[in-house]
Amino acid sequence: LATFRRYVKPAGTIKDLKALTDDQAGVVYRRQYWDAVVGAELPDGIDYAVFDLAVNSGVGRAARFLQTIVGAVQDGKIGPATLKAARALPRQQVINALCDKRLAFLHGLSTWPVFGKGWASRVKSVRAAALKMAAV
Repeated sequence: LATFRRYVKPAGTIKDLKALTDDQAGVVYRRQYWDAVVGAELPDGIDYAVFDLAVNSGVGRAARFLQTIVGAVQDGKIGPATLKAARALPRQQVINALCDKRLAFLHGLSTWPVFGKGWASRVKSVRAAALKMAAV
């Protein structure tokens, strides 16, 4: 409800939230995740892999994972230096490393035995889609 109020309707109620439209959900995803990871400025494919990671594991973690992979300072915020470093490497290399790191992180969670199969499937589909985007 707090997120709905922050991005969609400041005086929103639970009833309003239950009636969430696709357009309203899009506003939340864009402002809370896409804009936060500077998705519009990341290379094709990398943008999707980082965005999906941000939605599922947090914006800061997504930024730090990307920064680790591209050799940028790990401050949890994607800025000019991270963007430059991400653009300097082959997109496929960054996507594969990001998905590998994400999967290793998820595998280390105590809830892996319960959710791991679904998480692994998601990372696999994100990797395939991101690599396809990067190949265009």
